[in-house]
Amino acid sequence: MNLVGIPISPKTLTTTGLLPTSPSTVVRLSIRSTPGKYTLEGFIDLTLIPRLGSASHISQMEPMDECPWCEMPAKNLRRCSRCKKATYCSEKCQKEAWPSHIFKCQPGQHINTAYRLYKACLGDVIPTDEETREDYGFAKAARTMGGRSENMLCGLYRGLFLFGPQIPPKDVHKWRLEGRLVQGIKDAFETLPPANRGGYFPWFLEHQSVLETAVPDDELILGYTSNAIRSAWIMTGGSPSDSLNVIDTKIRGLSPPRRACHIIYRGFSDLAHPNPIQDEWIDFGFVATSNSSEEHALGVAYQALIRVCTFEQFCTAHESSSIPALFERYGLQYTRHFRDVMAHSPYTRKSVWDLKHYVDKVKDGAPGDDASEATPVRSVTADYGYMNYRKAGDGKLLDTAYKRYFAHPQTDPIALHEACIQGNLLPYLAPFVHWKASQKKAYTRLLKNAYPLPQPFEYAGITCNGGVTIHIRGSDPDAASTPSR
Repeated sequence: MNLVGIPISPKTLTTTGLLPTSPSTVVRLSIRSTPGKYTLEGFIDLTLIPRLGSASHISQMEPMDECPWCEMPAKNLRRCSRCKKATYCSEKCQKEAWPSHIFKCQPGQHINTAYRLYKACLGDVIPTDEETREDYGFAKAARTMGGRSENMLCGLYRGLFLFGPQIPPKDVHKWRLEGRLVQGIKDAFETLPPANRGGYFPWFLEHQSVLETAVPDDELILGYTSNAIRSAWIMTGGSPSDSLNVIDTKIRGLSPPRRACHIIYRGFSDLAHPNPIQDEWIDFGFVATSNSSEEHALGVAYQALIRVCTFEQFCTAHESSSIPALFERYGLQYTRHFRDVMAHSPYTRKSVWDLKHYVDKVKDGAPGDDASEATPVRSVTADYGYMNYRKAGDGKLLDTAYKRYFAHPQTDPIALHEACIQGNLLPYLAPFVHWKASQKKAYTRLLKNAYPLPQPFEYAGITCNGGVTIHIRGSDPDAASTPSR
């Protein structure tokens, strides 16, 4: 018989009924090891119990707390000196937890972009805030090399922070401020054996320019764009010998839906997908996603789809508003919101999806970007209050309300659409937006529309052909006053 001592979480033993004592009791499990079978022998911790007469004495063991970081039992947990709330068993655990704890410890305070990058890496997502994207190469990668490069860069930083080198964010922040981020990354990975450096570091060595400010963006963008156009053209059945001018001429001669398929395939060819500034964001259902994880999952589903269906099948499905059916044919999952957007895309859709598209553009835009100059399409102007502008600031009030709504975990655009065509925007949005008492009068005025209609109307709350609206009654929204926001 082989006896082995295995450290095991007290919480696990208590919840499974193996240990009838407090979860804070420290135990060590001795088990009999036989081929394919383990038998409980007793609970023993020789470091805590110098003399143990029988298993019945276990309940007399001294209660202990559990470190929230390492989940090991400990006495006299130390508290964070700043927030006085978080507790740790040791200075080591406190230091390890700090890069993630900082966001709870210092709410509302500026947190440097290295920590924001670390947080994104913990969630295995590409950073979305513009400052972090600019500081650590994601914005430049998107401009010059496309979406796949952002995934590779994210993998590089995950390896840097979480795996091999395990460099703390404060060091990476220092490298960037001192202008030696590239060298710091190289030095960190080169401390590892070549076989342990992963697949992202070799990619980085070939694309260091993404973190070097001296490389001219225009030259990189031109080269990347040309390669993406040609690669997608060949993927869709075009001739490899066609010049870029010939490719452009042929694509421009296609119908708008088929032309959109060619454009989105340019991203697919580099493992990328549309962003909110593009019409393809709404035409192919990405507007239905509520966070970066859902957006990534939909992009992965499209990547899987184009590997098993032909380009002609894809185009036909898009032209006939049957992309969801194509997903089903190949066993790919989608959400009910995606199905709703795609039910009649690219010809008609509920105007709530154009509202969300507008909010996505406003949310992602930085001053000077095309997104920061976004304006609602006419159906949104008519249905969601933007035709009720009277003074400067009205547009910002509406933007704030809808941004808060779509950021809420219980958001449901289909329910918002129903509230819209019933004329109930104000009461529906109130629990989500939580406007100030002083703002209620303004929102009461702004959140009015022409609904409900006296009789059912097929195109109530509908956008046709990406912005052509069937007006129901009342003034044309183009005639509404739209002061500066």
